[in-house]
Amino acid sequence: MSAKPTLEEEAKRFKSEVFALHKQSGVAVRVEGKSDKEFWTKLLEQTVPQYKFEVFTFSNYPKEKTEGKINVLEYRQFADKNLLLCVDSDYDYILQNADYQQNKYILKTYIHSVENYDCIAAANQNEAIKDFFEKYSDIIFEKLVSNFWEIKHNSNSFSTKEPTKKLTFQPTKNLDYDLEVLSDRLAKESTDFSKNTDFQSFKQELYDLGLTKKTAFYFVRGHSLEEILNFLVKKYEKYEENEIHKKYETNVDVALLSDNFFYQKIQKDASAAFKK
Repeated sequence: MSAKPTLEEEAKRFKSEVFALHKQSGVAVRVEGKSDKEFWTKLLEQTVPQYKFEVFTFSNYPKEKTEGKINVLEYRQFADKNLLLCVDSDYDYILQNADYQQNKYILKTYIHSVENYDCIAAANQNEAIKDFFEKYSDIIFEKLVSNFWEIKHNSNSFSTKEPTKKLTFQPTKNLDYDLEVLSDRLAKESTDFSKNTDFQSFKQELYDLGLTKKTAFYFVRGHSLEEILNFLVKKYEKYEENEIHKKYETNVDVALLSDNFFYQKIQKDASAAFKK
């Protein structure tokens, strides 16, 4: 059995395989997993069409766990104009707590994940879905901000691993009732920070980064929203389960995202990565 290649050897393999296909116009792209491949491929092809992108979702050892953000970021020291790394921001952008964000060859989603862009695309295509996410965002906004505040202040009574876990729900046929129940529950769990000037300053910082009552769902864990999105699409667009998966998980229509502020930020970053 051959020895496992080093990260440097793997990075060189990515680059050499792409160079063999496309010469100087080729760029290797490492993403977190298969479900992210379509999003990043389309974004890059749309933004810098003069280049040819080959997207890798795992290393030379697919039987090992080589997918995911941590594994992608292991290649950060080898990222350059021939090897882009593309990752979900998770909470790194909104909480401003990761050094990799300064590397221009590492592209990030800004909002929580690619799955959140699926939700945005669906909302931009369907008024009923858009209306739902606007109502949902308005309901969770204050609690989401306070949860992020708790993380920043290292509260021992708060789980910093998943701050949006309790902000989602199991959808039923009566979505208005679901939202009412969620609103009542969060109201009981909320802490009054109205007189806390430090909290209000923090809230303004998040607002300046793009977290508002309309965009709160952008920063909820994307995988937690998938079940809700699938339910909404099936309810309002009459798709079967397999069609939903195809439409919003593996075939994101980036044209539906062209006006989105955060999508445009990724495009600016992608363009900057190739500026000489």
